[in-house]
Amino acid sequence: MSRFPRLSVPPGAVFRALCLMLFLSLIPGAVSAQVRSLHFAAEEGFVLSPERGFWISEHEDFLRSDNWTYEWMARQRNENGYSVAFALIRLDDWRDAPLPEWELNWIEGALGNARRAGIKLILRFSYNYGDGQPDAPLWRVLQHIRQLGPVLRRNRDTLAVIQAGFIGQWGEGHGSTNGLDSPASKAAIRDALLEHFPLEVPLQWRRPPDLMAWGAEGRGRFGFHNDCFLSAPDDTGTYTGWAGQQLAQRLFAQDLTESTPFTVQTCRGSAPRLGCWAILEEGALYHLNTLDAAYHPDFHARWRAEGCRDAVERRLGYRLRMAFARIDQAAHEVTVWVANDGWSRIFSPRPLLATQYRGGTPLETITLGPAALLGRETPAGGQRLGDVAPGETLPFQGRFRRWILRNDVVCLSSPDPRQPDLGAYAVRFANAAVPGQSWWSHARAAFCFNAVP
Repeated sequence: MSRFPRLSVPPGAVFRALCLMLFLSLIPGAVSAQVRSLHFAAEEGFVLSPERGFWISEHEDFLRSDNWTYEWMARQRNENGYSVAFALIRLDDWRDAPLPEWELNWIEGALGNARRAGIKLILRFSYNYGDGQPDAPLWRVLQHIRQLGPVLRRNRDTLAVIQAGFIGQWGEGHGSTNGLDSPASKAAIRDALLEHFPLEVPLQWRRPPDLMAWGAEGRGRFGFHNDCFLSAPDDTGTYTGWAGQQLAQRLFAQDLTESTPFTVQTCRGSAPRLGCWAILEEGALYHLNTLDAAYHPDFHARWRAEGCRDAVERRLGYRLRMAFARIDQAAHEVTVWVANDGWSRIFSPRPLLATQYRGGTPLETITLGPAALLGRETPAGGQRLGDVAPGETLPFQGRFRRWILRNDVVCLSSPDPRQPDLGAYAVRFANAAVPGQSWWSHARAAFCFNAVP
């Protein structure tokens, strides 16, 4: 009798195992080490990516200024590195009349020019451009909002954010000649914006005290813009009341901007807040997303003199980069860790996509989602890039149907869901090229790497 126990082997199991070993030996690129880790290099310099950074403006009517042409916007993006523009649309001629069809068509054409140029817009409507000039009656404003809604919904891909506008001087919410800055009128305009303007585009209000007074009304849709950032202690009327009330409003604003875009313009301020310490500190506190590239010139001159303007540009908004990746060949899995080195999240609803290439041919594109949900039904769209908060690094994981073989390339992309074929609207990750490992593909608007060399 044998001293060893008899092993029970199912019929055919040995044959199947031998066949599997033979099959694996014939697969090009099959290797014994089937799990590979990669670390990616960070880009230290300028990265042109949509919906963030310094914004340009001529402070002229977006429809009627000679500067707001397709050619001018394309040059600003491609030669000067701007992806965001402030677009003020003046409605002075229509204070006493509905918007004619040709005016609405003109607006639609101007938004189309921005799309062609690869520019996203911070959009505001105003009935004047200066102190003492009139705005419009409330019923007229509500009529115009209803008329504008379909145009903006059709062109929502061109809009980084819509500022409430309409009220008072420069559309900044103060100095109304028609009582639009009363609480009741503000609430009516707020409700009209929520009803008629595109749901996917964030809205901004001028002053935090209004947002605090509204409570749950508009929460999740409204952020705020500060047109006198870093100026007087109250930022020239941005914050109101006594010191304790202003502190509460500032803390509210800091919390609000964690989940909504914060766009600003500086205005002539007191000397202590002109320096680098102020913009670096408050930019982080308020999750600063975009900032006027020119105004006020005193601030930009001081930032250049003190050597921080380039650092401000790098930190404005999101700055997403691929930190490292894990490739499991046998399981067909790819996991990437995305870091955010910027001051804010990305606010458009973007997924992270991975495409597997073999010999230059795309095999499959998948949406990467939370690692914990792999193999189960994931939420619609998977984990979004907007989940990566400033200073965070989060894993995104997915599984291809095919094996990941030697010389396969994986490309990571985040196109605008509303314009997936427009490379200028895709996120540019802040990664430097590493020869033989990883690179940015302009043709694919994606960060690509060799999965298994």
